[in-house]
This record gives sequence, structure tokens and C-alpha cells, in this order.
Amino acid sequence: MSLPNISRRSAVVPAIAALLTVIYLTGRFLPGLDHGVRMAFRWYGAITIYGVSAAIVLVRARVVERDRRIWTILGIGMVLYALGVVASLISPRAADDPPVLSFVCWIAFYAMFYVALLDMLRARLRPFTLAFCLDGALAGLTLAAICSALVPHDLDALSPGKEVAGLATPCMELVLLSLLVWANAMTGWRHGGAWRWLAAGMALAAVAEVSTDISVARDAFDQLAPFNALFAPALLCFAIAAWRPAPRPRAMRTDPISVLALPAAGLVGVIGILVFGDVDDLLTGGLAIGALAIAATRAGLTVRDLSRLHEARRFARGFDEAAIGMAFVSPRDLTWTRVNQTLADMLGRTPEDLVGRFIGEVTHPDDRDRAVPVWDAFRDGGSPAPYVRRAVKADGTVIDLMISVALIEADDGSPLLFSQHQDVTEARRAARHNEALAELSRVALELRDADALVERMTALLSERTPADEVALVADAVTAGDDRTLAVGLGHGTLVARRDAARPPFAVEHARFLEAAANVIGTALDRARVEDELRTQALEDPLTGLANRSYLAAHVEQAIAAADRGEGGLALVLLDLDRFKVVNDTLGHGAGDEMLCAVADRLRSAIRRGDVAARLGGDEFVVVCAGASAAPHEVAALASRILEAVSAPYVVDDRELHIGASAGLVFAEGREASAESLLRDADLAMYRAKEAGGAGYEVFDAGLRAAVVRRLATEEQLRHALERDELRLHLQPVVDLHRDELAGFEALVRWEHPERGLIAPSEFVDVAEETGLIVGIGGWVLGEATRQLALLQTTAGRPLRMSVNLSARQLRPALVDEVRAALRSAGVRARSLTLEVTETLLVDGPGAVEVLNALRALGVTIAIDDFGTGWSSLGALQRYPVDVLKLDRSLVGPAASSAPAAALARAVVEMAQALGLDVVAEGIEDDEQLAAMRALGCPHGQGFVFARPMPAEEALALVAEGPTARAARAPAA
Repeated sequence: MSLPNISRRSAVVPAIAALLTVIYLTGRFLPGLDHGVRMAFRWYGAITIYGVSAAIVLVRARVVERDRRIWTILGIGMVLYALGVVASLISPRAADDPPVLSFVCWIAFYAMFYVALLDMLRARLRPFTLAFCLDGALAGLTLAAICSALVPHDLDALSPGKEVAGLATPCMELVLLSLLVWANAMTGWRHGGAWRWLAAGMALAAVAEVSTDISVARDAFDQLAPFNALFAPALLCFAIAAWRPAPRPRAMRTDPISVLALPAAGLVGVIGILVFGDVDDLLTGGLAIGALAIAATRAGLTVRDLSRLHEARRFARGFDEAAIGMAFVSPRDLTWTRVNQTLADMLGRTPEDLVGRFIGEVTHPDDRDRAVPVWDAFRDGGSPAPYVRRAVKADGTVIDLMISVALIEADDGSPLLFSQHQDVTEARRAARHNEALAELSRVALELRDADALVERMTALLSERTPADEVALVADAVTAGDDRTLAVGLGHGTLVARRDAARPPFAVEHARFLEAAANVIGTALDRARVEDELRTQALEDPLTGLANRSYLAAHVEQAIAAADRGEGGLALVLLDLDRFKVVNDTLGHGAGDEMLCAVADRLRSAIRRGDVAARLGGDEFVVVCAGASAAPHEVAALASRILEAVSAPYVVDDRELHIGASAGLVFAEGREASAESLLRDADLAMYRAKEAGGAGYEVFDAGLRAAVVRRLATEEQLRHALERDELRLHLQPVVDLHRDELAGFEALVRWEHPERGLIAPSEFVDVAEETGLIVGIGGWVLGEATRQLALLQTTAGRPLRMSVNLSARQLRPALVDEVRAALRSAGVRARSLTLEVTETLLVDGPGAVEVLNALRALGVTIAIDDFGTGWSSLGALQRYPVDVLKLDRSLVGPAASSAPAAALARAVVEMAQALGLDVVAEGIEDDEQLAAMRALGCPHGQGFVFARPMPAEEALALVAEGPTARAARAPAA
């Protein structure tokens, strides 16, 4: 409902109240009315007025949102008061002896009135303290004690409960009345219509209640006494108060006279009662002692308030005398409300100049856009983290202020911003100077060209000084005014200037420029020295050709020119064939002489514009850039170079013949670099050497793809063990005499997440070259022994497991690895067979000692792929060998060729004569199987039995039984 409607109703409510009061009082006191009519008005008229009053208050709580809780509590309390009267009416007790229910309802009314009043006071008085409530209670109890002392009474005939209940209501009324009177006095009677009507109603109720209690105490109670008629107008006053304007929030008076007047009056009254009153009377003494206890509590609170006042004054003194700038700012319009002298001095103004002005007036114009979000946050009641803003002093000087702001509550309860300001101009200037010096040092390390170095450093100084001009001049310059700085150094004078409109340079600027001049001078000295050293370092000291550093720089420049469309780029990488023989036989002096001769021939063979360089050792590079990098021209140049290099040399009166191999690469795409081109040319050169040497090869996409694929395989293989991507497949080994399963050979597979299952042929060579085979072999050994334990448990009989060893694994540590794997799996050593190639026994003499140690553990040693390397069966007696595995190159032809069968028979018989077991590998069909059985070969494996299978399938195979038929599968 709108405020105008409320205003009209607030005028109607007093009229209704006045009408009801007139009717009620007329019925009570109009002469000529009989006793029954007056009694009806005394009870039913009062109950009606109580109900109407409560309804008016509850309607007020419903139609207006503000203070809804306050008026709802008060309205419910008034309903309870009416119910207490109704309970007294219908009670058979005498009118001066109400029932307990009536007292409960009346005391509840006063308690709810007290709660509602405290809510109203808390919302409108700043500051609202407990001391204020105690002042009201002290006044109420003092008045009650005075009344008890002045009015004779005799309560001995009443029960203690009824005595307490009868005395509680007047005491509560006097306390509430004291609170209301004091609230009006503290805030002014003119500012709160609602409070005045509440005070008036409570005064009427207190007079009526005290008069009633006095008449009861004197045993002179009369239901139609005039004072009994005041209860109904009292509740109507409460109803009027609900529709009157409530006082606005305002500050309480805190001067000593106002604060201490009521407590002092109460304390004097209590002392007077205790000294001159009848303290033998229990009621009077109890009220006086209660008031005295409240007075003591009030005194303690007063001491606390005085302490807070002292703290507030000390804060004010600290605020004014603080060494850092402080201010209070209104969040509504962001104006200064109070500024201390320190902040005013920072800004070159007086506190009076700043108070009432917008805080943004002192902000630097370039920082105001950044300050707008912060100002908006202040208006919304926020307090951002400390920040730095530039401020302009009254004389135009710019300073840096570190500002921190906190939102606090003023004495009147309104929000207020408290800000602290620190002048961090010097600290930030020092930080900027240090940062600039660090940047100068970094530039000095990065740039080598003296001109570029000076240009970059002077530009950096112009930004950080700040100055309008910074230059390094050759002449000596003297600073003529405070807007010119000049620092001499060995290369000239570093000069910084400012326009006349700007403030002069500070002393700190001069110190910074001196430090910067030291950095620049040192950098220029180093650049000159490095330039000299660079010139000396561009040539190879032996041959006089360009060295590796110059080559890399020249290739990068050529690549950049090619990217701009200024022709192509090609590299010819040359490596001498058999040059090591010259060094080893004739000495390094002869080798150096030959390298110089090769360099001379390169100079005569290359074309104008080409660059020849020595890469290192016996490697040379020719860079062909621009139009001369056409493929056919580069190929012709490579042939001419190889022909020139291959001509005979005379060294130490000896005629020497050496050749050379060359790799050609052409720059393609923007990804080319000196490093990548040299790498690709090197790969092509090695392919030329593999083809026999004395020629050249051109690096192509196929070679690059193979290299990239090999590198990718290496990178991914390094993580295969970590990611659990390796798998173990098992291929059965069959006893050909008994036609039953004898064991398995463990074969590693790589289950790539993208490429699927990868065969060993695609990654074992990479693992060998990189050394990853050691880790992979260790995993295979552990997994194979673990699977062997499961297979033996499932079969219920001994089975064997063969594991291949790499040359890199044959080291002394392998013995401990095998022992640990066997112990971990719980299998016997004789169940494990370790396979090595026959070339390992010949090329690696240290391998024999490792194999002897393994054999001492009880492990069986097998020669894998026998027949592909050396073929001396007699030599097997010198090596720790137990099993011979015939290569498929011997097994396959034995089924269709008599000579091949005879050779295979001889090998089998000789091996058996030496006490060696024999396993035929690669048996792929029934004819080959029959041939091996006819030759007397004891064991075999191959596709005719089964392909390599996962461990789960191997377990299922073993579970079917020992017969070899379980392992038979058609060849794929």
C-alpha cells in the first residue's frame, strides 16, 4: 500500500480511538446508569476495545513492510492481554483475585512489548547499547521502590506466587515507561509520533496498574473505580502509535549530562529509600536492592564506555598525527569527509582544501579510466585490494600513492570508507630503475651489433627515465640546466633532456643515468672485443675455410633469403672415405696436410657465390644459395667435387688415393633450419656410404619419412613400459618323439594404442640401438617366468620356457636379474632356457663368462637361428651351450631336397653326439614335420603347431592336455 493511503489511515485511527474512548467512558461514568450497565461496559466494553486495538496494530503490520515484525509482536501481545481479561471475566474468583492464566497472559504481553520496543530502538538509535536498556530498568525499579515506600500496604495475606505476579506487571510497566520517556528525551519529542503515543499509553497503563495494586494492598479494591477505566485508552494509544510515523534513525545524545542524568537520579532515589525508607518491608527492600544491582552494572558499563571514548579520542589523535596519509571518504559521493595533515602534505594542500571534494580530482588524468571500476566498487560497498595510483600535487608534481581502503561503520551506523595512503614514488622509481638496468643488461647480452645496441638502449632509457630525448653523442656535453643530464663514457656522452614544460630531473634520475651509462659503456666495449674475436673465429684455423659457426649463420641467412623468394638453397655435405687409414698409418700431420689439400680443391671446384666450410674432422660442406641452387647445377657441382677430391694426393712423397661420399639436400618449406638441413644431408651421405661410397645421394621425402618414423618409434617405445603397452605371446615347443607339448618360447609384442599390435621386427632394432632393449628384456624375463609358473601349475607337470637375450643384456648384472626372476616366480632354473645368437659367442668374449655364470644357476643355454652365422659344430664344445635351434633356412628345404635333408641330418646327429638338445624352428606344414621326425630331431616349433598366442590362450591350451594335437593348428 502506498504512503498516501497510510497517511489517510493514520488520521482515521485516532478518530476511531477517540470515538471508542468517549463511548467507553460514557458507559462507565455517565450519571443515571445502573450498576449492571456500568459493569457491562467495565468488562465487555474493555474487551471489545482491546480486540479492536489489537486488530488495528496487526493490520498495520500487514499493510506496511517496514517494522512488520515489531508491530506483529506487539499486536499478538495485545491479543494475549485481552485473553487475560477474558480469563478473569469467566473465572469464578473475585475481581481482585484474577486466575493464574490472566497473570500469564498479562506478563506475556509486557514481555512481548519489551521485545518489540527493543527492536524499534535498535533500528533507530545509534549507538544502541545495553546501558540504555539498564537506564530504563533502573528508572522503573526506582519508581516502583519509591511507590512501595510511600504507599502503605499489607501483603501478608497474599500467597508468594500471587504477590510476585501482582507486582510484576506494574514494575514492567514502569520499566517500559522509563525506556520510552528516555528514548523520546534522547532523540527529541518532536521526531517520533509513534514513540510519544507509546509513552502515553504506557503511562496510562502504569497509573492504572499502580492504582489497582495500591487499592488491593489497602483492601479497598473497586471494580468501577476511575483508574480502572485507563486500561482501555492505554491500548487505544498503542493502536494509534502503530499508525503514526516512526522516528528516523538518528544519533543518541552522548554528552555526560544526558548520559548520566537518569542513572544518577535513580541511584540517589535508591539510596534515599535504603536510608530513609522502611527497609524492613520485603517488597520495598527487594525493589531497592534490585535497582541498586542494576545501578552497579550501569556503573561498570559507564566505565567501559568512558574507556571506549578514551580509545576514540586516542584514535583521533593518532589519525591526525599519523606518519602515513589517512582519510575518511563518503561511499555515497566519494568525497573526503576527514583528511589528516600527512595526506594533505603529500598532495601539497591543506585538509580544508580536500574535505568535501571528489577524490578523483587529485588522480592523474591518465589513471582516471583505470580508477573508475574501483570507484564503482566503493559506491557498491566493496573494498578492493591495495592498489597504486598516480596523483597530481598542487604544484603539478606527479607522485605514486599506495592506497588501501576498508569499509567501516560510522558512529551513526552509516557506512564509511577509511583509506590509508603511502607515498611510494621513490620506491617505485627505484624499482623501475632497477628493472631498466636489468633490461639494459639483458639487451647488452643479446645484441652484438654496436649500432643496434645503442639504438635499443637509448630507446629503453627514454621510456624509463622518463626523458623526451636520450642520445649517445660523440662530443663532450655539459649539462646546462636541471632539465639536462650528461654522463661521459669512453664512447662519447650519454645525454638526457626534458622539455621546459616538464618538471626538472630529480637526483635519482642522475644516479640512474650514471648506472645506465656504465652498463652501456661495458656493453660497447664487449661488443667491440667480440666483433674482433668473431672475425677471427669465422675461419677454420687448419684449412682457412669457413668454420662451423659461420656456416650455421650463413645457412640461416640463406634460408631467410629463400623464404623471401630470392632463389633456392642447397647443401652438399662431403665426407672422405678411408681417411682414418691415413691418420692411423701416416699420423695426424699427414692427415692435416691432406685436409688442407682437400680444402684447396674445394675452392677451385665450387662456383662463385658458393661457400665452402669445414664442418669438423674430415667433413666439409658447400652451401649453394640463390639461382645457383638449381637441382641440376647442384648435382653437377657434386660430381665435379667428388671427381676433384678423388684425384691422387702426394703426402710425404707418397701417392695416396682416397674417395669421398656426398649427401645433397634442398631446402623446402618454412620449417627448414641450418640444423635440420645438415642433419638431412648427413643422412643422405651415410646412404651414399652404404651404397659403396665414392658417390652422392639426394635426401628425399622417403628417407625423411623413414627417419621421422624411426624417431617416433624410439620416442613412443621409451614410454611403452611405463604405460604397460608390452605384451608377451607364447609359441609352443613340441616333443616330436612323444607328440606332446614340451614348453613355450616367449616372444614380445608391442600393443600400440594407435597402431595396434606391432611385431618385434619393427621395434627391436630401435630398442637395440638405443639401449631400451635392456629394460624390455628385463620385463620379458620377469613376465615369462611368471607365466611359466602359471603354465606348470595348470599342466601339473614340468614345462620349459625359452627367452631370447640381446647382446646388450649379456652383462654381469644379468645373473642377479635371472636369479631374482626365478625366485619371484617360484620356478626352477632348469625350466628356463635363455637363447642367444651364434654371433654373440664369437664377437663378444665377455658374453661367455656371463653365460657360464647363468649355466651355473641351472639355466639352459640355447643357440638361436643356428646355421645363419658361423657353422663350426666343433667350436660348440668350447661354449656353454645346451640346446641347438635349427634355423628355418635348414628346416624348410629338408622336406623337398635330399642334399638339404642330409645336411640337416648331419647337424642333428652331430649335436646329439655332443650332448646337445635340438629344436627345429619354423616347421610350417606336415611335410616339414614328417621330415624333422625322420631326421630324428627331438623338438620342433612352428605354425604347423600354433602361431604365437597370448598367455590366456596358452593356459587354455595347456589345460586341454599334454598331447601335441592340442597345439596343432592349420598354417595361416
